[in-house]
Parts: sequence; structure tokens; C-alpha cells
Amino acid sequence: MVSFAANLLRPASPWVALLLASSALAAPVTPVAAPAPKAEEASPIQLSEFVVQSTDDTGYDVTNSVSGVRFRTELLTLPKTINVATAEFIRDIGATDLAQIITAMTGGTVDSVSGSGATDLNLRFRGVSTSFVYRDGMRGFAPVDPIAIDRVEVIKGPSSFFGGQVQAGGFANYVTKQPTGRAFSTFRQSFGSYNNYRTELENSGAVGRGKGPALLYRVALAYASNDTYREFEHQKKWSPYVALSYQVFRDTTISANFQYLKREMNYAFTSPIFLTLGPGAGNFTPYRPRENFNAYGGQAYINIGSALTSVAVDHRFSSWLSLRASLFQSETHHTRFNPVVGQTISVNAVTGVRTLGRSNVQFLNQANQDRTARTDLLGNWAFGPVKLKAYAGWERVYGKFMVVNKTSPANSLTALNIDKPDYTLLSPAAATIGAPNPFYGIYDAWSGGVQAELFHNLFIYAGTRHDDGYSNKPLGQAIQIGSPFKINTPHMGASYKLTPHVALFVSRSQSFVPNQGQKYDGTSLEPLTGRGTDVGLKFGDFLGGKLSGQITAFSQQISNQRLNDPDHPGFQITSGGSDESQGVEFDLSYRPVTPWKMVVGYSNIDAKTIFSITPAAIGIRPPNTPTHGVNFLSNYSIQHGMLKGAGFIVIGNYVSSRRQGSGTTPDTSFNRYPGYKKVDLVFNYGTKISNRPVNLSFGLRNVTNAVYLAGGWGVPRSFDGSVSLRF
Repeated sequence: MVSFAANLLRPASPWVALLLASSALAAPVTPVAAPAPKAEEASPIQLSEFVVQSTDDTGYDVTNSVSGVRFRTELLTLPKTINVATAEFIRDIGATDLAQIITAMTGGTVDSVSGSGATDLNLRFRGVSTSFVYRDGMRGFAPVDPIAIDRVEVIKGPSSFFGGQVQAGGFANYVTKQPTGRAFSTFRQSFGSYNNYRTELENSGAVGRGKGPALLYRVALAYASNDTYREFEHQKKWSPYVALSYQVFRDTTISANFQYLKREMNYAFTSPIFLTLGPGAGNFTPYRPRENFNAYGGQAYINIGSALTSVAVDHRFSSWLSLRASLFQSETHHTRFNPVVGQTISVNAVTGVRTLGRSNVQFLNQANQDRTARTDLLGNWAFGPVKLKAYAGWERVYGKFMVVNKTSPANSLTALNIDKPDYTLLSPAAATIGAPNPFYGIYDAWSGGVQAELFHNLFIYAGTRHDDGYSNKPLGQAIQIGSPFKINTPHMGASYKLTPHVALFVSRSQSFVPNQGQKYDGTSLEPLTGRGTDVGLKFGDFLGGKLSGQITAFSQQISNQRLNDPDHPGFQITSGGSDESQGVEFDLSYRPVTPWKMVVGYSNIDAKTIFSITPAAIGIRPPNTPTHGVNFLSNYSIQHGMLKGAGFIVIGNYVSSRRQGSGTTPDTSFNRYPGYKKVDLVFNYGTKISNRPVNLSFGLRNVTNAVYLAGGWGVPRSFDGSVSLRF
């Protein structure tokens, strides 16, 4: 670890710059006092300006966030569209992975889930696909189990000021559980259809309280095993999580957390299969041979092991100046073995035999490593009716990906008769050994911003981020330089409180992702860039605390799409085209009476290609992007009588039809995923046994047994249940 930190932090200039900045900021102004800890908090540690915890919030509503501007900010005044799934919301919808959390949030769809993705899932926001998922603001390409998640924040639109390399549609940032010092233990046992079992243990407390500074801890363990409705598909995983916090001095705290995830699965071919209706582009329709069909058979598997570690030091120099220095590392290794299967069924005109094409088998061995070092400096001042926060930050990110592909000869597998399938495959050892394909990337980023609060109702944000990095990809003995880049991504916005609980906001921000490849003239490709504007209205504890939420109108553009150079094979160009996405989103959390909570979300997305060197692509909608999406949750708890403690939850989702395919695949009625409606019902019951809280839950999922496509065919009607004890 010492040698790693020394190599990672070798450039001294960012540290010098931060020290100079801190000296320059030390002006004789009136300091803003640090917020006092809440009376009910047992922790002796002051909450860092760079950390949020859902313990400050209740139910489905949240009051603050760090996503968007790097430091803890009141969500009502933050001029950015951010959706938050709290721990209670995640528990109530019964989510056990990130895919279930994202699809329950407004405007979120999933392109692919854990079947073949090493990063657990590919998301889509506002018509833009992204695989970027952040952990406490740090990028890490690794799957994660919700046992470590306290809340999930989805930052909508171009947001490179916060996340660096991100797609224009946005990204997800999950906030980990932090130790609070409160002593408790929990046990939760879940069960469900398809031999679904999950056990969770958690313990929290403090060591040494009353004898000086206390070591706060939070430890958890999850183990799960399940089949699915598809044949040959089985998964088991286990994940321990440890979080520690120690107040070294009165104003200095060290915190660390670690999560390991081991997942072993015989997995399924989840891509939709299409039946050809005749000659002609797009003349086919989604087709399901039978409910439990799995074209991979029983030999396909994927094994993933990942370890994520973070360490942070928070120091408060004074009431007006705070610093956080942090390190993060994630390492993931996975192996995968499966046949390469087509997506179109052919029907023999004479025999009527239906076959699905297969070409060969592939064996993938991949190791990913991400390291991030970051410093964040925040100052607070007050000048009469003006309050000011100034932020400066630096980070270095290093990523390494080592991939070894082994494949059998092309067309070494026969087509699969889907009525009488023979799933026999060659063994992984029979595959041809491929050459290692390593890829490295490293970049530095400097960011700075300011938040000005004027007369308690006008909040102005402005900041910029400068990224300077490169990537290289050794091929044999030669080195191909891949994407050196320098780019600035500014962010600005303003929020105005109409009342203490209602605010108008507007923001303009940018994003980028490096394009891999090289132009014919030898120069590097320009980054894929995004620009976007959000205008909206936010509510917080409105109507006597009954209504919270946001309504947003957005418009964004994506430029520098990468395409193969039509005139020079083997090279690329970035004049391939531009996409545009605009629409309206709203999220409302409403409590008409004390025992009744409702959440309603709606998104309307109009996304299309507005320019392309391929004329047929102009006007085509991005894949898997519904025009309309609705999320609904109603939770009613009985407060009196014999059923006191019982609760009834209704969860509804509606997704309109979506184009499938990519490129110039036409958006015809035959070439769309059909729209669908899905309803879940959940019954909860909470009571006490020997003064210890006990909670029971039973859920009926997909009540109407809807047939739908969502990153693969959706799960048929099923049930799940759980019992949890807190002691």
C-alpha cells in the first residue's frame, strides 16, 4: 500500500496548489460556524462536509446530497436533477440488486443485467446508455451487493464536474453505510420463488466509549442462493462489509470501509430472440420459445470476485475550512464461459424445424483494477447577508484492464433446435488461446467551484473541472496510443426559494467520455461530449410537510460520436453524428395522512439522432428508450386496532414500447420491445417480541403475470418473503 500511494501521489503540484489555495483563502472574514450535531446522535464525530448519511432523513424523502457539487448541500437549493432511493425505499420495494433499484426510479432503464456484464449492469438515463456506477463518488468497475448500500443517488444529465468521465444521460452514485456509534444488531432471512434464499447479518456499535475517542464500527454479511424461472440458471454469492471510523483528534477523523463480493453462477442467455417474418430490414418480431428457455444450456458459467477498499481522512482546520483526503481501490476478476448465440430464429420451410444459430464458444478471463486518490478542500464564509462556500479538489485516477479471450474456431457449433435442443459444448480447454489484451488509463483532474447564498433565498453555483489524461493499449511489442485528452467541463446553476419550501432552479453542465481509436492523420479522437440544460421546480416539506419532489424540463445534446472511417479501414472519425434528448420528468413524494406515503414518478423522453453521415440514422430513436415511463408506490400503515403495525404496499410500473437494435435498425412496429405494465403487492407487519422489533414481509411480484422485456424477459408471477429481527 505504501509503494502504491507513493507512485499514485508522485506529482506534488496538486498538493502544493491546494496548500497555496488554503493560504490564499485565509482572509479576515466572518466564519460560518459548523453545524451542531443532532441531539439524538450518539456519535461524538462531527459529520464531514463531504459525507451524507440517510440517518438524517426519514421515509422516502431526503434533505441533503453531495452528488453534483462534491460537498454536502441542501437538496432543495441544489440546481441539479437528482433522484434518491433511500434505505427504506430500497427495503420496501424488495430490491436485492442495483438493477431493481434503478428500474424503480424515474426514467431509469437497464440495458443488460448480471448475466454477462462484469460491471453488474448497463444503465440508460434520458436515452443515453452508461456503465458508470460510482461508490461514494469514486468510480469503480465492480459489482456490489446492497448489504453495503445506504442510499442510491442518480444524477441526471451531463455531470462531469462531479463524476469526471460520465455519459451525458447521467450516472448512479451509491452511498455506503457509515458507522454512527449506535449499538444494534439485525438478522434478516429472505425466501422466495425459484429456491431463492438470502441471509443478512449486521452489527453496529462503538469500542472504547467513555475512555477517550471511540472506534465506531459497522459490519455486515450477506449470503444468497437462488435459481430463476429459466432452466440451467443458478447463482450463489456472499458479501462481507466492514466500515470503521475513529476520531484521532478533536478535529480529525479517519474512516475506512471494505466490501468483498464473490458470485458464482450458471447463467442464462437473456438477450431477446426474434422470429424472422420475411425478407427485408427490420421484418421480425420478439419471440419467446417457452417461458424457461435458456439457449446457453447448463455448461455456461460466470464467476466474479471483487474487493473494494476506501480510506479517508477528514480534518477541520477551523470553523470555516475543511479538508478531506481519500484513497479508493477496486479489484475485480471474473471468468466467463458460454456459447456465442444469435438472436434470430430460422424456420425450415419444409420440416418446420426452428433453429437458433450458434457460432462458437468463448472463454473470457478478465481482471480490472481501479485506483483513485483525491483531495477536497472547502471553505465557508459569511459577509453580512451573503454566505459563501468555495471548493477546490484534485484527483488522480488509474485503471488497468487485462483481458484474455479464448474462442473455438468459427462455426464450430451447430445451430440449436429449440424444440429438441442439444446443448453440448466444447470444454473451455478446447478453445484457442487468445493473446492478452491489456489496457491502461490514467488521468489527473482539477476542479473548483463556488456557492453563493444571497439573502437566504438566492443560491448561485459555478464551477469547472479540467481533466488531463491518456490511455494506452499494448498490442504485441508495439504500443498504440489511445486517447490523450485535455478537456474542461464547466457547471453552473442557480436556485431561488419562492418560499422556505419551494425553489425554482436552472442549470447548465457538460460531460465527456474519451473516444478510443485514432484518426487516419495520426491524431487522437476528440472525446464524446455532452451539454445539457435543466429547468425545474423543487418542493421540500411543502403543504405542511406532506409534499416533496421535483419537476424538471431538460434538453441535452451529444456530440463527437465515434464511427469507423468509411474511407480508411482500421481508423475512426468523430464526425459520425449528434444525438438530442429532451423531455420532462417529475418525482413527487406525498403523505396525505400520517400513515399513508405515496411516490409517483413520470418521464417523457424525446430522443433521436439529429445529424449523421449515415442518412438512414437521422431521426432514429436510441434503443431501449421509452417515450413514457411511470413509477408508483403506495404504502399504507395501520396505526390502531388489532392490525396495528400492518402495512400494505402497492408498486406499479409502466414502460412504453422501445426500439431494439442499434445503428440504422428501423424503428418499426416489428422491431420494438412492447410496452408493459407491472404490479407488485407487499404486506408488512411490525411488532415487538420481548421488546425487540420484529418485521415480517410477504410480496407477490408481477401480480398479473405480465410478459415483458427489461434487459431480457421479465420474471413471471412470483413471491418472496422475509423475517427480520433487531436486537
